[in-house]
Amino acid sequence: GDGGKKVDVASSSFVFLDIISVVERDARSVGIIASLIIFLILLLDLRSVFGAAVCFSALGGAVLWTLAIMRLTGINIGVYNLLVLPTLMGTGIDASVYLWPRWRQVGSDRIRYLMGSTGMATVVALLTTAAGFSGLMMSIHPGLRSIAYFALPGFGFVILFSFIFMPAVFYLARSWGWPTDEAQ
Repeated sequence: GDGGKKVDVASSSFVFLDIISVVERDARSVGIIASLIIFLILLLDLRSVFGAAVCFSALGGAVLWTLAIMRLTGINIGVYNLLVLPTLMGTGIDASVYLWPRWRQVGSDRIRYLMGSTGMATVVALLTTAAGFSGLMMSIHPGLRSIAYFALPGFGFVILFSFIFMPAVFYLARSWGWPTDEAQ
């Protein structure tokens, strides 16, 4: 036959299978490392353990709820929709990071003002990002559709946690006298 020559077989299918196995193997550890880096950046920027914890908790809650909804609805996490996670984490933490320092400026007595000004600008930014992903719902490719199925609830939960969880924490922090470094 082949004269004893070694023949390498390569195709995009074999490469894609390798990518899938790497994603499945490394996704959890990459997510943990990214989360730790985000938390460290928050600590450096906000100079407050409490602030970093509140901001990160809002993001963490949104990501966990997104993953839970996907599991409950039978949508698998795969190579395509997993690509949304860095965008969700990056823009999701933005919402918290914009609200935190503004809250420290205006104080807990003006939560409605805060959410109506900085909060609304944050929601518009999140909605426009989500709108960009929404077009993928019309794709005939199931992998591309799964990106939208991950992104849309994800951005919705970021908005939910930013507008319900964070103001509740702001209010409770002031009411219970937690050390927040809030403006007086």
